[in-house]
Amino acid sequence: MRRFLVLGIVLLGGVIAAVSNTHGQDQPASTPSADDPLSSELGAKEAELQELQEKIRVLKDARSKKEGEQSRLTDAVEILEDRVKQARLELDYTRVSIEEARIRIRQTTEELGGLSKKQERLREQMRLTLRLLATVDERSPLETFLTGDTFADFFSTQQALVRIQTHATALLVQTQELKTAREAREADLRNRRDDLQQLAKLQAAQRAALQEDESRKRTALSRTAAEAARLSSLVTEAEEARREIQQEIFLLRNAGIRLSLKQAEDFARFAGSAAGVRPALLLGVLKVESNIGTNVGSGRYPDDIHPDHRDAFLRVTKRLDLDPATTPVSAKPTSYAGWGGAMGPGQILPGIWERIESDVARITGKEIPSPFELLDAFVGTAVILRNAGAASGSEFEAVNRYFAGPNWQRFTWYGDRVLAVAKEYEARGL
Repeated sequence: MRRFLVLGIVLLGGVIAAVSNTHGQDQPASTPSADDPLSSELGAKEAELQELQEKIRVLKDARSKKEGEQSRLTDAVEILEDRVKQARLELDYTRVSIEEARIRIRQTTEELGGLSKKQERLREQMRLTLRLLATVDERSPLETFLTGDTFADFFSTQQALVRIQTHATALLVQTQELKTAREAREADLRNRRDDLQQLAKLQAAQRAALQEDESRKRTALSRTAAEAARLSSLVTEAEEARREIQQEIFLLRNAGIRLSLKQAEDFARFAGSAAGVRPALLLGVLKVESNIGTNVGSGRYPDDIHPDHRDAFLRVTKRLDLDPATTPVSAKPTSYAGWGGAMGPGQILPGIWERIESDVARITGKEIPSPFELLDAFVGTAVILRNAGAASGSEFEAVNRYFAGPNWQRFTWYGDRVLAVAKEYEARGL
């Protein structure tokens, strides 16, 4: 009977080793093959994005040339038509990007499913191995020796034990690798979902910009040749800034804030000088961000704030001695899935404000700066732009990162708009 137990240990050790060799060929994280349907879909979307990007580039170059040569009303109308075409292409680009993001989310979800199956196989192997080791550990080497009929039985048993222990160690390593791979995939999935939400926000902003361009085009078509000069001012995206400069005012439209132009320039000079960012660029960002923003100040804690930012919001309001239930933030968008929660004139999220708060305090000299105060909001926006690279000469990238984050290269229309507005303030001498 005892001999059968020893033989069972030897045979079971061999089975586990064989199973280990089979599953050891699995990689901790799977990589989709080129034949995978989702990979094929991704390839098609990437090709479509490249084609749209080239069309946008060609149209943008042609429009820039027309703007430089504009002299007639018909030229202005053609420029507006090109703007509308470009806006539609950019909207298509965002639509395809959203489709691509959804495919990648599906792909990552499937990979997580595969990792879960591998984890279950490893758990089963580990249970079997630990059960076997527990059985053997109850027997001393002397007892094992006395159980066998020959020295060969004893040494076979000892070799089987070594294989089992080696296998147990390998299982622990594989389990840790698989855990690390799963955590990486889960983080990737969270990031892709965040990207999808940001793309939806961009899509809503582009739709609003397209409606504005189409309205300008309709206005242009109704004008007479005698109004060509006035129409020329409508062609540029900086028309509103130019008009305000003439009136010596600075408006943050959707934030409901009106300043004298001198006040705005003083704030911008102070914040820009401290952060190393051009004051004109800072005014351009605040102006455009306010113009495309919606639901500013109409949201409330906790419903409109993303769960990741709620604790930060509570800490910020506590430091400022504000009631979180009545402190205004931007509301959730209604035209797409997303979150609000941005604070003050700069529309800065609570988590981001906490990361830059010490810099704002140092620059302003305030012990506890507030995103709801104008000077602090100007400084906070300047610090974010500086951290994105605006102070080191990468203004265009920094501006687009301010709005689109990691997707900045796909949505350069925002940077074009900001730089056009900044140019108006720069022409004034700012």
